[in-house]
Amino acid sequence: MSGSLAKRERTPEEIGVEVRNLTGAAQAMTLWYAVEIGRRLCEAKELIPHGGWLDWLKSETEFSQPKANRLMRVFEEYGAEQGCLFGAEVKYSTLNNLSFSKALALLAVPEEERESFAAEIGAEALSTRDLEAAIRERDQARQALQTSEARLTDTQRTLAGAHQQISELRERLTQAQADVEAADAEAERNERALREKIAGLEQSVAELEARPVEVAVMEPDPAEVERRAEELVEGKIAEVRDEAEQRVKAAARKTEKKLRDKIAALEKGLEEAKEAAGAVEDAGPYRAQVEELQRRLAMADGGVVAFRLRFEAWQQDYAAMMAALEGVAENTREKCLAAIRAQLVGWST
Repeated sequence: MSGSLAKRERTPEEIGVEVRNLTGAAQAMTLWYAVEIGRRLCEAKELIPHGGWLDWLKSETEFSQPKANRLMRVFEEYGAEQGCLFGAEVKYSTLNNLSFSKALALLAVPEEERESFAAEIGAEALSTRDLEAAIRERDQARQALQTSEARLTDTQRTLAGAHQQISELRERLTQAQADVEAADAEAERNERALREKIAGLEQSVAELEARPVEVAVMEPDPAEVERRAEELVEGKIAEVRDEAEQRVKAAARKTEKKLRDKIAALEKGLEEAKEAAGAVEDAGPYRAQVEELQRRLAMADGGVVAFRLRFEAWQQDYAAMMAALEGVAENTREKCLAAIRAQLVGWST
């Protein structure tokens, strides 16, 4: 190929003439003109020596440095990667008729959404101010959506925590109920042992009642026999009562300690579940569950259980003593009943 046909390198002055012609030809600079001017500005900047860019802008164009930077950015954002035969080409065919100011405003929208957003709101028919307002509304709506999603995630996390705490509280309550049942079983075992003692006492009383008959030939002193019988009966009753009291006290202490530990754990879990349920906007079902747990917790109070165990043991002792007196002589039974009444009066004061 001859030198006359070789591509001649353009000069910055020639490019400046083209820029001025394009600027003058565009009564309202559309995106296509902005891309074309931006392409030439980028081309010129590559050719101009370092430090001469501002001078060239002043002498060859009507643009300030900020305006030239915006035009070059428009070319970089909107210009097609492969230009056409006559130069740059807009890569979004639907945005060709946008003004330069609108194209700048749309740079605030991500590239992958820019064309669809402009078509959705009819960007060509809007003023630049209205377009900027639409972009702000879009950003605010997205921010509000992100905030709502974050709050929803926090609420779901709070709900999950409340579910977990309520589940743990139910497990603790179940364990406490199991402990109460175990305490009841232990009390029943104590009751059986007490009944066995009472049966032995009744047998001893029967033997004592039969003894005067067996030794009647020896003509013992009736008053002495009655006194010794009363002492033996009272001693046996006191022995059984003391042993039963000791067992009841031991069982009550053991049960009370277990229940106090469980109640403390339940109260802590209950407070945590209350706080978690209070953080949820619609926590009605959880508050109902918490109230039910509070009711059950009150029924599992250690003091109430200990009192019940002692009261039942006392009732059993009293019934056993009355049964034992059925076979005792009339005058001896009256003395024993008087001793019981005196004890009851002493307890009531």
